[in-house]
Amino acid sequence: MRLLSCRTTHLRAPGGRRSPLLAALVGLALVVGACGSDSDEADTTDTTESAAPTDADTAEDGVDPTEPETSEPDTTEAVPESTEDAGSAGDGAFPVTVEHIFGETTIEDEPETIVALSGSIPIDWLLSLGVEDFVIVGDRWGAEGEYQAPLPDEVVVLARPEDRSLVNLEELAAIDPDLIIGAGAQGAEPDPLYELIEQIAPVVYFDAQGTTLDFVGRPIAEATGRRTEYDRIVADYEARLADFADGVGTTVDGRSVSIVARFEGRGDLLVTEFFAGTGLLYGVLGFDAPAGLAELEYEAGLPFAPISTEQLELADADVIVCLLAVGSLCDEILGDPIIQGLDAISGGRTATIDFGPLAYANAPLAFDAVMDAIEELVVPLAAATDE
Repeated sequence: MRLLSCRTTHLRAPGGRRSPLLAALVGLALVVGACGSDSDEADTTDTTESAAPTDADTAEDGVDPTEPETSEPDTTEAVPESTEDAGSAGDGAFPVTVEHIFGETTIEDEPETIVALSGSIPIDWLLSLGVEDFVIVGDRWGAEGEYQAPLPDEVVVLARPEDRSLVNLEELAAIDPDLIIGAGAQGAEPDPLYELIEQIAPVVYFDAQGTTLDFVGRPIAEATGRRTEYDRIVADYEARLADFADGVGTTVDGRSVSIVARFEGRGDLLVTEFFAGTGLLYGVLGFDAPAGLAELEYEAGLPFAPISTEQLELADADVIVCLLAVGSLCDEILGDPIIQGLDAISGGRTATIDFGPLAYANAPLAFDAVMDAIEELVVPLAAATDE
């Protein structure tokens, strides 16, 4: 793969509110630079010094959940009709037309050079689908572990600048991709980045907050010709959910779970019902969210709503889960004498769960990690409310 030596061309998107797990770009300014060709092959183990696009996920382990977000999406997930009869969803059959959150994209030939615009969700899906040769433009947050598969040697990682709002369009074009995978939110308008990069290569955007997987993994699978493997992953997903319902489903009925956090530099208590893991917890598994969360005013750019001491009862539930993340203060929350007044905390029905897999619960490895944590930590505490 030949890359160009470029003076950077940056696309900057000014700040604004964004939905959880999504760093969508709004507005733009272009600073033009120049490129020259480079006859040497790119080093696949090193990173460049050029800018790369904003990520679509919320970070863990080096990811700050308090990083600003953009516009709040329509949370209603549309499920598209199957396109297999139109020859667009076949396994390995090209050309293929893929339906995704921003419309339809036709890919003429099986992509050989695939670019993932940062984040753990597309990387998890590509690896789970058996794609091991692709380019990450941006970051893959977090250390490799129970919900982060090791990156194959073939994967190229291009660095991005400290300013996450910068996008190097020349660097992206120099990769000469056959497919670009990005993230958005169902119901949101295509952002300026989408409209620019689709001039470089076919683009497929998945729903970074989806919990049905149809707008999460399916577009990636169809675009890469791996629908059969996607169907296997979905079958395993549904089997895991069925086992959960058969084994502990009655324990969930009528039980509420509150997800809270507190971070360094601020003393207030934060609550949330936004991001992929909470969609799984409340929308799929059937736990109840505390009453009143929907009416809270979420801070601009954050997936959390601060609550005052007078509003503390809004955080109470049968079980309270504290998020473990960069700068989080779970020990301080659980030891706070004021918060100790909540029934769940005084009753010992609290758990701490890593923010990482909760944020990426719509990707295969993270889904299994979240299910393990819920079954091992949350369900026994919920059952304790009967004692």
